[in-house]
Amino acid sequence: MFLNYTKLKLAFFIALRFLSFRINRSFITFISYISIIGITIGILALIVVMSVMNGFHVELKNKILNVISDVQVINYNKININNKIINELSNDSRVSGVTTFADSQGMMLSNKIAEGVIIKGIDHVREKAVSNLASNVIDGSINFLIKDFTILIGESLANKMNLNVGDDVIILFPDGRVSITGFLPIMKRFEVVGIFNMGMTEYDSSLIYTSENSIRKIFKNKKKFDEGLKIKLKNIDDAIIFSKNMQEKFPELYFVNWTETHKNFFRAIQIEKRVMMIILFMIVSVAIFNIISTLVMIVNEKKSEIALLRAFGASKGFIVSIFILLGTIIGLIGTFVGVILGLTVALNLSEIVLFIESLFGSNLFTSEVYFLNDLPSSIDSSEIIFISTFAFILTIFATIYPAFKATQSHPAKVLRADI
Repeated sequence: MFLNYTKLKLAFFIALRFLSFRINRSFITFISYISIIGITIGILALIVVMSVMNGFHVELKNKILNVISDVQVINYNKININNKIINELSNDSRVSGVTTFADSQGMMLSNKIAEGVIIKGIDHVREKAVSNLASNVIDGSINFLIKDFTILIGESLANKMNLNVGDDVIILFPDGRVSITGFLPIMKRFEVVGIFNMGMTEYDSSLIYTSENSIRKIFKNKKKFDEGLKIKLKNIDDAIIFSKNMQEKFPELYFVNWTETHKNFFRAIQIEKRVMMIILFMIVSVAIFNIISTLVMIVNEKKSEIALLRAFGASKGFIVSIFILLGTIIGLIGTFVGVILGLTVALNLSEIVLFIESLFGSNLFTSEVYFLNDLPSSIDSSEIIFISTFAFILTIFATIYPAFKATQSHPAKVLRADI
């Protein structure tokens, strides 16, 4: 019966009256507002933290894929990867680019400083089809790698070793010859022709790029360096099935997709994200219990009004609907404001961080610790809907006990006690 539209409208009006501020019951109203603020802060924290976690996942994935590519073909058997194989892979409808690579490791020496580096030999023309390296070069050009024994180095590495475009460096390679004085590694002079910034300190401080031909000239034995292909797909979600299909087609090569190369890393991010969501939902739960206590206090304070309504013929269902609507209003306002504030903070997070840093004169987000140079944020609409819906449903459930408690008192006894 209490679902009748007219009675619901009346119940909604009474619920608003209970929530409204009056001097003689300012404490109860204050607690009601605290409940709204609690829900708001919980939703705000959930949205901001989940957006940051999503941003980290997206940014790290993009930057990692910019270096390792969607699919790598490792030539462990050192077969001849001819143009026929490259063309056959390139002609696949799922592929947007293919290039060859030859990788090694070494020790770079300059200005009395030594740093271990990963040396990536690339085809500077084809590389543009599989990565954004060319657009990340901030000084010099990738095209200068057309000349052998030239290198591109990361900005962090350049700063650490005091290097600029045009400087020469010595690189020691893990190959050489044995003499009467001991093992003599291969040493080669390279010219720095460019400096890049991939936006990830781990790469900017340890990677250098040179021409693939330079690596092949230094190592006479192909077993001394890694070689293969880098494949860029039109849709990275095709990486698993593509690598499986190509592995069956070219069993002499080894196909590795991006989900395998950094599987544990991305899994750790997902686990951390789930744990953070659970922790923050506990904050929301505290706010939900605050709503329960608020409604219970309102019930105790409004015993006389409830008794009068019952005396005038109001059903138990009508009384229950008043307090369910009261809790729903609190939850709806808190959820709505929390979502708006959460989205506002998430969309302007970088500016907020910069403002706080300028205010306190300190760097809150260092790339050496957090891998990235800025604080990323990526809003997932499905997560926003889930968070707001779940929190709102919890607030409705929180009203059940106080709502039914309001119907337990006997009207005649309450009114007699007030006389």
